[in-house]
Amino acid sequence: MIATGTDVKPLEVLLFMRDVRSKGYYEQMKGRGVRSFDGDSLKLVTNSAEGAKTRFVLIDAVGVEKSLKTESRPLERKPGVALKDLLQGVAMGSRDDDTVLSLANRLVRLAKQLDAKAQARIEKASGGIAVGQLGKNLISALDPDAIIQTALATAKAKGITRSEDTLTPEEIEAARAKRLAAACEPFDKPEVRDEIENARREREQIIDHINLDQVTFSGFSEQAEAQAQAAIKSFVDYIAAHKDEIAALAFFYQQPYQRRALTFDMLEELHEHLSKPPLMLTTERLWSAYARVQTSAVKGVDKKRQLTDLVSLVRFALGMEGELKPFADEVDKRFQTWIFRHNAQRGTAFTPEQTEWLRLMKDHIASSCSISRDDFDYAELADKGGLQKAWGLFGKELDILMNEMNGELVA
Repeated sequence: MIATGTDVKPLEVLLFMRDVRSKGYYEQMKGRGVRSFDGDSLKLVTNSAEGAKTRFVLIDAVGVEKSLKTESRPLERKPGVALKDLLQGVAMGSRDDDTVLSLANRLVRLAKQLDAKAQARIEKASGGIAVGQLGKNLISALDPDAIIQTALATAKAKGITRSEDTLTPEEIEAARAKRLAAACEPFDKPEVRDEIENARREREQIIDHINLDQVTFSGFSEQAEAQAQAAIKSFVDYIAAHKDEIAALAFFYQQPYQRRALTFDMLEELHEHLSKPPLMLTTERLWSAYARVQTSAVKGVDKKRQLTDLVSLVRFALGMEGELKPFADEVDKRFQTWIFRHNAQRGTAFTPEQTEWLRLMKDHIASSCSISRDDFDYAELADKGGLQKAWGLFGKELDILMNEMNGELVA
């Protein structure tokens, strides 16, 4: 807003119509007033201007000048320090504001990137504290007002009368240290730090658009074969070392005694252990490794891998199968054997409609490793009539058939 006239020199008027709580933003807005304009530049703003801008006026209509301002600084104080090092530093006792706030910033950001499973693993390791809350707790621990209140409460508990003005620097520092110790306690556990770092590594992907790769050699690589052999050895060693800890592995090692049903959740647990650092053994990588090292014994290399293919990989690694083939192919083979035998024992064959439903159930087992009544709510079975339709076809025999299929097609 420009005001000019015979008795008024050219000026700029800045009018505050809303409060501004940020000190930095307030200073930035005031800084607009000190911008200089020569005569020609000022005329571009208003044709009535005569001469250069010589002054400006602030009109505070809402009391901005008197309101409390906060000093806004970014939480990220150490952008060049890796998350792993920040975690280790806090665990080793580095409790300066820059380190703590940088770690808090990373954790809050990471919480927005992780899926539910990764967040659940961190929460379990930390004793029930979500990864985002871990970061917020660090920020809260450094809240100046909260530190003052903690210092006052500590003094009161000791029977000492204190006010904010009479607190000593030592009492304030002790309160700060107490709050930080509580907020940083979860990071004293190595498993918490490992889960956070593993989750970050799983989610982080760096794409280099500058240093593009060039093909220098095309052919079989001795290094690739060595890496494949190393991956297979890591897999075999891992399942042998953890056979009593992971339910899916116990299923195979307990055969044929004390065996329980193999479930999709058990396979997911095994997959999570294998696929996270440092192993990074996905079903695709393991299948490719076996295909490179034992070409004649591996089938279905060109097929898309399913999680249930872990069953075939474990069987093959334990020597239970002489051929590595997709789990679905093995389920098909076992299904044919089972249904022929079942028809012979019944004396009468299943009807065409019953056989079609048994095939649907078999396909579900191939992708999920088992079937139960709840699974009839899934689309491929629900669209055909669900549990009600299956019960109408098989009656009380349905549960018996599901138990037989779970045992014989997956065992």
